[in-house]
Amino acid sequence: MENQLMNINRISIFAVCFAVGLAVASEPSMARNKKKASSYSKYTSAVQLPSYDANSNSKGYPNGRPFQAIEYDFDKLYYRLDMIDTDLDQIAANLIRVGQAVVRVERNTETIDENLIRVGQAVVRVEANTNTIINAIGDLDTGIGDLEGKVDDIATDVTLMKNTMEVQVSAKSATDTGVTLYVQVIRNGIGVPDLPQALFTYGNSFPLGAEAKICEVNCFEEGVGGLYAIKLGVNEDDQTFAGTLMVEDRDGAGTSLVTFDIPAAPVVPAP
Repeated sequence: MENQLMNINRISIFAVCFAVGLAVASEPSMARNKKKASSYSKYTSAVQLPSYDANSNSKGYPNGRPFQAIEYDFDKLYYRLDMIDTDLDQIAANLIRVGQAVVRVERNTETIDENLIRVGQAVVRVEANTNTIINAIGDLDTGIGDLEGKVDDIATDVTLMKNTMEVQVSAKSATDTGVTLYVQVIRNGIGVPDLPQALFTYGNSFPLGAEAKICEVNCFEEGVGGLYAIKLGVNEDDQTFAGTLMVEDRDGAGTSLVTFDIPAAPVVPAP
């Protein structure tokens, strides 16, 4: 009878304590407060806790000390909850660090995107400047080509001016059969000597149908300082002749207008 009463008391006490333990375990804040108020370093493993299983009839509780065993069970529960809470805190901290790393990566990605945009804009500006430079070079080439053409024209003009001979003609000693032309040939302000007869050409224009030409024998004589005497023969008398005398060598040529009067042939008295 006494043993039955003791067993009933143990069951009642266990039920009450178990209900209280469930209520306490359902409150995380109470578990954290318990963790802060107590030290669990002595409960690092179940092996370190005292064993109450020596008496198989005690149901795991020491005789006369049921509350001590229940407190021990709750201490183990608090310890495990504390370990879980610590692991969760570590996981939360790691998640925060991961989130911060993701934010940094996003910011770096945005910075890279902005830099790529700026690089693209710089490339566009470089391409535009390159096209401008290419166009400017093309215009410069065109301008240089035009300038070279003008320089060539100027050089040609200078060459022509340099090589052009100035020809001055004076007609004297006219007879009814011809006239002597005194020709001064000058190039660059200096008389041109040593010109052969073959370089002198006379072309008659007036009177129409009349003929005047350089004779072939003893008709050409060179003087000093580019002065020459040339005899022309005519086929008509009592006429005013006009033509062009041209002098041309390998370096250039010169022309001059020539006019002269041919008198009438003298009248031969009848015998």
